[in-house]
Amino acid sequence: MFAAPLNISLSIAFGFEIETAELVYKEMGSANKVLPLRDSLLARFLYATGARISEATKARTKDILSDRKVPMIKLRGKGGKNRLVPLSRKWLQEWKEYKKVRCSGSDFLFVSNSGARLSVSSTKIFVRRLLAAANVEGIRSPHMLRHCFATYLVNKGVSIQKIKDLLGHSSLEV
Repeated sequence: MFAAPLNISLSIAFGFEIETAELVYKEMGSANKVLPLRDSLLARFLYATGARISEATKARTKDILSDRKVPMIKLRGKGGKNRLVPLSRKWLQEWKEYKKVRCSGSDFLFVSNSGARLSVSSTKIFVRRLLAAANVEGIRSPHMLRHCFATYLVNKGVSIQKIKDLLGHSSLEV
């Protein structure tokens, strides 16, 4: 059973643009052009969906429902709970460009250099680097993006019950 989707699209205002990610990799001595795109998309995905890192690393191409008025993605959360969350059309278009240039035919949304599914630990490292480069005050961990997602929705007047559903929580006490 999937939680009912919210018809809202989050604007990303944190500076997770591809240029920020490119600077991170340039400072590391890497000329790879695919990794900055992946990491930028990944950070924006975490913020705009409220996904946990483990959910993002398990997400697959087949989970994207792009044929709807508002594109959605099915996320598989803790305890086998599933939910639908909205994706922006702009993000989806950029992800399709990434999929064309990455080195893998894998069904996972985000893959490593070798084309394998990203691990949770390496994903945390990539996103932390990007957060540091974006220099967003008070946000130093990928999980904070989940909190930012919820705060954004609260500030937009979305009900706590709907936010709970979008985050995949079973109760309001979390």
